Formats: sequence, C-alpha cells, structure tokens
Amino acid sequence: FAAPGGKELERVGFFGALRLEDYEKRIVRPHENTLAGPKADRLKILRASRANLSSVFLLYEDREMSLAEILGGALRSSVAFSVRSDEGIQHSLAPIRDPGAIARVRAFLAERPVVIADGHHRYETALSYRDERRAESASWDPRAPHERLLAYFANAFAPGSLLLPIHRVILNLPPATDLGWWPRLHEWERRTIQVRGIEAIPAALEEHLAPLRGSYAFAADDGSGALQIFSRAAGEELSVRV
Repeated sequence: FAAPGGKELERVGFFGALRLEDYEKRIVRPHENTLAGPKADRLKILRASRANLSSVFLLYEDREMSLAEILGGALRSSVAFSVRSDEGIQHSLAPIRDPGAIARVRAFLAERPVVIADGHHRYETALSYRDERRAESASWDPRAPHERLLAYFANAFAPGSLLLPIHRVILNLPPATDLGWWPRLHEWERRTIQVRGIEAIPAALEEHLAPLRGSYAFAADDGSGALQIFSRAAGEELSVRV
C-alpha cells in the first residue's frame, strides 16, 4: 500500500485466536475509552451470530524482527490467494501449517503484552459476551469458543506498521487553560506557538514537530491563534494509557 507521501509499504501480520483477558491483567492493553451504544449493538449481533464477523487489530513489540522469517517464509512459499482492493491495496493470505513455527509464534507472544490498535468496542463486546456465556455454563471450559476472539497481529516496530494520527475536533467545550492541561498532561513538555491564520498551521506544525520525531508529540489548536505543542521522551514500550 502507499503511504500519504507516496512511499510503498508492506505490512506483514497474522490472524490468530486471542484468548480474552480483562484489561486489569495488562496482557491486552487499550488506549481508548469506549461508548455504551456501539457495544450494545455489537453484543446483539454477537448473540445472534455467535461468530467473529470482524477481527480486532493488535500490535506486539518485536524490535529484533524475531517472527519476520516465519511470516515472510509463508508468504513466499504458500500464498492461498491474493487480491487487489478498489483502493489499489494488494492483500495476500498464506497459511502457516508447520507446528514448530506455530509453537514459536505462540511462545513469543506468551511473554509479551499486546496493544489494541483498532477494535476497542469489538474487544470489550467480546468480553461481555464471554461473561454471559460463562454465567450460563455449568462449568468453566477454557477451550470454549467464547473464550477467544479473532485478531490480527502486527509488529509495531516493522517498517510497514504505519499508524497515522487521527485528527479530533472537540465541539461545545471551552479552550483548556494552563490549569486544565496540567492534571492530565503534567508528564509532557508544553510549548505555545503563535500562528497567523489557518493557512500558517501546516508550516508551523512541520517546523516545530519535525525536531520531535524521536519523541511522542502532538499539537492542539483552540482557535485562538496559538498552537499547543506537547512532547515527551519515547520509552521502551508503546505509549498507551487510559
């Protein structure tokens, strides 16, 4: 697929049955809050279908690319089918049948948490459905289908794992003051950048965010003519918190 700048990238991942874990265990980690309405709708569909109709998207950390050869080898030798979407994105699917390779993947992930990149509502709905089914069962079966969820796993540190920022517009709230920013973002450095009109914002972002590429950074615009630039040093783990 092509990145916004035109560079071609390849994201390599795999599908698997993820054992559902409560967030408190920090095995599956969220980074978004969710809404009750969408989860209620998804729960009705899950009760009726008793099937995973859409996988969640998870990220794992593999700086050494330990699984790259297993996944790449499957794509080089046994592609089941390959299709191109209307957007021009090429999708290829290949099975991994070698028990040894499967065992290596399972052992690798057993020691690491995963982060939900997309699918928080689906994951939390699956937890609710799991709890319902457990309550209906006479005994707990760890291998029951409702104990797992279809998931797509990708390496967060692979070149093709491009996750672009989402731009949020917040309506009907007053701009945050210094005291408003501090309680939630006290671990972040904040700078105020003056800009002259909307047209100047892209250049200002490029100028002030480019030096922060090795850090976690984002900008907030309250329409007052000032941009708030937030940054902090990147840690060893993915930066997720709710």
